[in-house]
Amino acid sequence: MASSGTTGPRKIIPLSEAQLLGTAAAVARHHRLTPDDRGYCPLPLFHINGLVVGVLSTLVAGSTMVLDSRFSRSRFWAIAAAHDVTWLNLVPAIIGRLADSPPPPAGVADGIRFARSASAPLAPGTLGRFEGRCGISVLETYGMTEAASQIAANPIDLRRRRPGSVGLGVGIDIRIVDETGHPVRHDTVGAVEIRGDQVVSHYWAATDHGLLARPARRAGGWLSTGDLGCFDEDGFLYLVGRSDDVINRGGEKIYPAGNRSRPPGRPPGDGGGGGRAAGPDRRRGAGGLRAGRRAAHRPGTAAPGVAPALRPGPQRLQGTRRHHRGRDAAGRATGKVRRADVRRQAARSATGSSGAPHLHSVRP
Repeated sequence: MASSGTTGPRKIIPLSEAQLLGTAAAVARHHRLTPDDRGYCPLPLFHINGLVVGVLSTLVAGSTMVLDSRFSRSRFWAIAAAHDVTWLNLVPAIIGRLADSPPPPAGVADGIRFARSASAPLAPGTLGRFEGRCGISVLETYGMTEAASQIAANPIDLRRRRPGSVGLGVGIDIRIVDETGHPVRHDTVGAVEIRGDQVVSHYWAATDHGLLARPARRAGGWLSTGDLGCFDEDGFLYLVGRSDDVINRGGEKIYPAGNRSRPPGRPPGDGGGGGRAAGPDRRRGAGGLRAGRRAAHRPGTAAPGVAPALRPGPQRLQGTRRHHRGRDAAGRATGKVRRADVRRQAARSATGSSGAPHLHSVRP
């Protein structure tokens, strides 16, 4: 399969049948799927989540999956009710839309055990709004294509879940290391590495002479996920961002997770529908760059709700130097934002390149 390309060039990831089915079996065991379950998956099957968590785990468990060609907010609960679904396979972008929509009809939520969230970070505010509006608990998880999808997940037992955490390793070893590759203490942020039978050993790169294999793992069988995170005292994993999106301003490291919740003054939503990436700052090194979908407003002025969020104050977005508004926030089918696209859009806007999307910069 190919990686999603969220943070860099897409990679070809060769996964064996054993790895795919091994992860599917782990998902089915952890989610306690039985032949009586019926899931609902409106995600694309070309993505590892839809393929393994949606389809293969269902086949392994002998249960049923309702597939849809695309997500429809207006039809979502009607479909869930018509098929008596017992769990939902979703992504944060969909959860955010449902959290700000009318709740499910009476009785529909009663038979749904959980709504699984993966593929992108889920803001705690979005989780709370969804659970409060829909009456369905959210199961936060973590995965990537290199691990045939699931890496970690919160416990099925609602009382043991920890909002904001992606949970505990499920059939995968996870460790946090510093810049020298040594494990760090449980409350320290570092690079997330994984190891296990379901983790790929190599990538394929396309060359003029065909596909060329290159190693994916480091010494000891560890694969660097590119994510940053930390453990709590009980081993629950918390992600704070990607290693290539950390912003270093005058020696101060700023993690993207600190800016994912919606800016103050904005109406409830999925965090503004935007992405954050590091851009150059002449005085202090890398600076914060936040991009969002374009709203109707006068060019050269701040869009409604943006300028107040960027003014100095105790709730000012951490480290934000520039705020770019464009026609699109480079969203993906799974709700991710390709930060490389955000940087390119901002660069085109700054240089006035032809064909650039209409963007303007707001400085606090």
